[in-house]
Amino acid sequence: MNAIFKEPPDPPLGRSLTQGLIQQAASSSRHLLSTSTPCLRRWFIPLANHAPPSWPWTLIITIPPTFVLLLLLLLLLRLARGQHPLASALPSTRSGPHDVGVIDLEHPLAHPRRLSPTVVARTGRPAFEIRSVLLTLYYPVRKGTPETLPRHPWLSRPVAPRAAAYARFAGWNAPLVAPVARPLLALVLRAVAGRIQVPAAVDAPLLVSSPSESDPLLAAAKLAPSRAETKDRFPVLLFSHGDVSGRSDYSAFACELASLGHVVALLEHRDGSAAHTVVRDNRAPDMHIAHAHHADLLCRHPDPLAPPAPLDRPAWKAEQLAMRAAEIAEAVLLLRAIDAGHGAALFAANPRREGRHLPLWRHRLDLSRLLLAGHSLGATAALHALRPPQQPSMTISPPPSPFAGAVLFDPGKASGPLNPDPALPILVLHSDSWSRLPCPFHGDPHFHAVRALARAALARARPAWFLTSRGTAHPTVSDFPLIQPLIVRLATGARRDPRAALRDYVRVTHDFSRLFDPRGPAGGGGLGALGAGVLARRVTHAEYGPWDRGSGEEWWQIHVSPASPDDGDPDASPEGDGGGGDQDVSSAAAADSEEEDFVEEALLDTDL
Repeated sequence: MNAIFKEPPDPPLGRSLTQGLIQQAASSSRHLLSTSTPCLRRWFIPLANHAPPSWPWTLIITIPPTFVLLLLLLLLLRLARGQHPLASALPSTRSGPHDVGVIDLEHPLAHPRRLSPTVVARTGRPAFEIRSVLLTLYYPVRKGTPETLPRHPWLSRPVAPRAAAYARFAGWNAPLVAPVARPLLALVLRAVAGRIQVPAAVDAPLLVSSPSESDPLLAAAKLAPSRAETKDRFPVLLFSHGDVSGRSDYSAFACELASLGHVVALLEHRDGSAAHTVVRDNRAPDMHIAHAHHADLLCRHPDPLAPPAPLDRPAWKAEQLAMRAAEIAEAVLLLRAIDAGHGAALFAANPRREGRHLPLWRHRLDLSRLLLAGHSLGATAALHALRPPQQPSMTISPPPSPFAGAVLFDPGKASGPLNPDPALPILVLHSDSWSRLPCPFHGDPHFHAVRALARAALARARPAWFLTSRGTAHPTVSDFPLIQPLIVRLATGARRDPRAALRDYVRVTHDFSRLFDPRGPAGGGGLGALGAGVLARRVTHAEYGPWDRGSGEEWWQIHVSPASPDDGDPDASPEGDGGGGDQDVSSAAAADSEEEDFVEEALLDTDL
């Protein structure tokens, strides 16, 4: 477990730059076609082994005329339906009974909080410094609430830095490739996603709890609160995004969960992992933070006469995770300030000019049910944020965690070691591709490391689940498969309808949150029960098993569950298909019935 991830070296250039570019493109083409779906291999024919040696822009693939014809027909069909020809809109229909509102809330710190001496080599700016906390809040609003402000664009501006981050992530950073690839990719992003909007009402009032608390704007709009809206507090989920990503990339997941009565806070990190982010402060000019790699950073020595030293990958990841944990802690303080009734001050200080109804959020957040969630690097960061702080004396008990539990989507494979001892209940949700593709991870296969983490939590009497969602891919929890379903399907091999898969993620997250409702069926936090739906089922696959699409298999493989008493014993059930699944057919049928009543439960839930 002590092995360290090494940064793979860039492929060497050949004798000439032209030949080197061709070799690199050929290698990328072969890798893409070897890992892609049969459909992609059938339509795109690789010519990498005999590419002309003289022209670096020679296409490494040929596109059959039938493919071009089908693409044109698809574009014409979308235009005839009044749809965007190059992308799909984010879904506006939701699982839950409520409409959704959205607020961009940025809170500048009184004094910047510098966490490391590391600086950006090009500018000398501190690389790990918190100047402000930026959240996008998604929350339930009353059906029919009018939208008085323009919707948020899904694609943040400016587009060029985001395109540069995507190009670098794709490996298009060779000297002759990057100057062409980056502006071209920015043009494509504007054409494909420039007009997509987040389907949520900007700065709409939170679902009211009683007529006395209703906003004057509601009365003017003749939207009196109904009896179904006399609720108390809403459960909260704080979400940490993945690498080369941002807070807007998970808006569909947040909207779905908010429609079921949750407040979802999408946190944007300033640790250099976001594709691009802008720090705004009413007291200073905007600060643009681009995506950074450890090669872009320098570590300054405490001795001012010593030259700065390059930062290696393990140290970079450690500092990045520490920065994320600090940002998560600051976000928790911000949520507490909202619930404590400081909404007016937060609105006045918000450089994004949103949050005018935040004063009415006083005592509306159920922070006793606060969940921490994350995707990829964000899941790794969430695990590290669950680590109790170091105490100067063993006689001093660590402060209680602000979180009730954590939901981890595809914990990162290259984002540093995982926290092996989360002190809270956890729900680990793997996509199919994340479980299927083998990956050495600090001395063990990644799948086994994650399973061991969940089993260790169970052994310490902490509820833990580890599941794989069949037919899905790493981006499934994000908005990308909804905007470009065909491209994501061809590139990743995902076979599940992206909307159905996303709603499965939302359903199991919602069920996990209900475990902590003190008014739930078990009381006292609800952890005496095994949960509802898929969380109530026994282990079906101790190991990941291949999926037979025609077998009628469930959409979930369950690797760790409290419903299996011997789940912590690797030899308790046979590996592969049926490791406990055949013993629990009636329970699975009952859980299916519960999932069919998903919306009715949300309507009747006392906390929603």
